[in-house]
Amino acid sequence: MQDVAPLRETSHFSERRTSPNEHALLSGFLAGLLAQLTGHPAFLDFSLKLKNIADYFLNRFFIPFVLLFVLGFSLKLEHEGTLSMIAKNYAPILLLFVSVEILSIGLIYAISARFKPRTMAQMIQNVLPSIISGFSTISSAGSMPLIMKGAERNTGKADLTHAIVPMTVNNHLIGDALFICLMSLIFVVSSGDPMPSLGTYLNFALYYSLAMFGMAAVPGGGIIVMIPILERHLGLNAEILSLMTTLYILFDPINTAANVAGNGSFTVLLAKGFSRLKKQEVLS
Repeated sequence: MQDVAPLRETSHFSERRTSPNEHALLSGFLAGLLAQLTGHPAFLDFSLKLKNIADYFLNRFFIPFVLLFVLGFSLKLEHEGTLSMIAKNYAPILLLFVSVEILSIGLIYAISARFKPRTMAQMIQNVLPSIISGFSTISSAGSMPLIMKGAERNTGKADLTHAIVPMTVNNHLIGDALFICLMSLIFVVSSGDPMPSLGTYLNFALYYSLAMFGMAAVPGGGIIVMIPILERHLGLNAEILSLMTTLYILFDPINTAANVAGNGSFTVLLAKGFSRLKKQEVLS
């Protein structure tokens, strides 16, 4: 892999101030938490209206145009010869990401199937249509009906599945999490800078986790939301963020397939957990 330019303008992470994006992120999270705790009809009605507006915009305008953007962006990179350069320099890293995603998701399915190979194979077969849909549409939200169908077969509990999947499809994105977190550390280390301190990385992880709750699972949505956080907390400069965005867009079909597969397995684990809690309540 080619040398990477210095990533940070300064090594003193603690001197960086909180950005307006983080203020908006925390405010939105606290407002949503307050609305749920109070249960006030006005809060809930207003949040539902905002959700419907956002869903309409994403499904009718954003997703179709982003897919065209991804296609055009890939053709532009191929014309400039950048695509072949990226494939040559970053192929080993991307293969590493694929291996980590497969192992991580495979472990979740193994736990869900209680390490029974036949049960695990059946579960993966049930969610395979949603994985193919995620790969082709580059949208976890667009694949949600197939995710629910596959998860319903694996859990046998339609009510829990229909409650869990819509709540987690936008924020339980294992493919995005592995790609963005590992790739950002790779760029930090490849620049010759030391690894971020534990406190710095925990601060980044906190804002990353909060941002996941406000992210839409649409093409390119993950990196767009995370750019200010990566810049603020890990000190990545504009050049590196541009390269990360390019790699993210090119790798997004595989990341989305991993997200969808992870959503299917996560739903099974949650459904089993809720079922056990319900049984304990009945027995007590």
